[in-house]
Amino acid sequence: MLRNNYSNYLLAVLLLSVISSSCFAQTSVSSPYSRYGLGNISETAFQSNSGMGGLAMALRNPESINLSNPASYTSFKRNSFVFEIGVQTDGLQLTNTDTSQSTYNTSLSYLSFGFPVTKFWGSAFGLRPFSTINYMVTDEQTLANIGDVSYMYEGTGGINEVYWGNAFRIGSFSVGANVSYLFGPLSKTRSEIFTLANTFHYYTSEQTNIGGAYLKGGVQYEYVIDTVGGAALKNKVTIIAGVIMDAGASLRGRRTTVGVTFDDYLLDPFLILPKDTVLNVTDTGTLFLPGGYGFGLNIDFGNKLLVGFDYYSRNWSEFKSFDIQDSLGDYTKVVVGAQFTPDPKSTSSYFKTAQYRIGYHQENTYLMLSGQQLNKSGMSFGLGLPLKRIQSTLNLAFEFGTRGTTDNSLLKENYWIAGFGITLIDIWFLKRKYN
Repeated sequence: MLRNNYSNYLLAVLLLSVISSSCFAQTSVSSPYSRYGLGNISETAFQSNSGMGGLAMALRNPESINLSNPASYTSFKRNSFVFEIGVQTDGLQLTNTDTSQSTYNTSLSYLSFGFPVTKFWGSAFGLRPFSTINYMVTDEQTLANIGDVSYMYEGTGGINEVYWGNAFRIGSFSVGANVSYLFGPLSKTRSEIFTLANTFHYYTSEQTNIGGAYLKGGVQYEYVIDTVGGAALKNKVTIIAGVIMDAGASLRGRRTTVGVTFDDYLLDPFLILPKDTVLNVTDTGTLFLPGGYGFGLNIDFGNKLLVGFDYYSRNWSEFKSFDIQDSLGDYTKVVVGAQFTPDPKSTSSYFKTAQYRIGYHQENTYLMLSGQQLNKSGMSFGLGLPLKRIQSTLNLAFEFGTRGTTDNSLLKENYWIAGFGITLIDIWFLKRKYN
């Protein structure tokens, strides 16, 4: 008898929805570079992709959801229902020419569902963090006629994305789109503490709530080679090309700015006793999220060896917040990755059915500081462990790399990310059968 798991899935959805609302609200790993733009932009790749450096543009896997290219939703098997959840732990070591500091954080990284509607139509929906802000930066300066001033900048918050996507297959082509809603709070504060006697200190708080629609489109083309010279190949070769387009979006923002003077305060934790309110303004405006594009090519040799590359670019130099353009540069990313499965149909060795992954990525980030654009590079490894009894796959990924430099008094980030994800697959809409 085929068991029906509707109630189990419904319970899981309700439980994980509650968990995700709190987990996505947690702060990320502390990074001074999240002070710029919208903060640290989260990767769209799930753990199965992360093990290959984030390779995703041309991936089509009936047992996994590929959020990076919505055209892939047509690959779901008939009557299947795919559920994916991922958790990751981030570690970061900040270094400059004199000191270093380490921080860690664990958070839920995505929650997604996918299913076929018809044999040519697939759909997916879910929730994930789009960007995160978490930093605390101090600076000291000496001003004429005022003396020493200590500045402290702090930021928290981020943007979440809830999305729904659909894809349609026409022959060897698949075309899809994700319609998303971006929302979340951004909080930034600035403190100015003076050493000059009889001088009030100053504190500014800026709270911004953001909301708006966002659109991503994608296309994939699949070409299968199963014969050569009239002779059938033992292992067919599948070539897949993928293209995506992120549309520019104007997000609505409501910003409240409050400025107060104070004289008494505690430093750790930082607490103040306001004296006078000198600024209290609420205004509305837009944050322009620039568009981008990407393409990729994968070659799959008989479901045993997959190799591919991706390229992605986004015009972050066009980013504006309340009509003010930030000093950001255009972003580019190159990914190469591979996946090897020794024998997908093996019954004698479990580890021959496992998926072994490796990848590398190189990025020109959107950070433009001290006249130079900061680079980021990383190496990743992954493992896909099939859990056949429950029709699931356990995906593990580990990435390490660097961002930034210690030149020109900047910071270098040495980071690592350990990811854990699980994919659950169930067969729905089938009648019960009895022997």
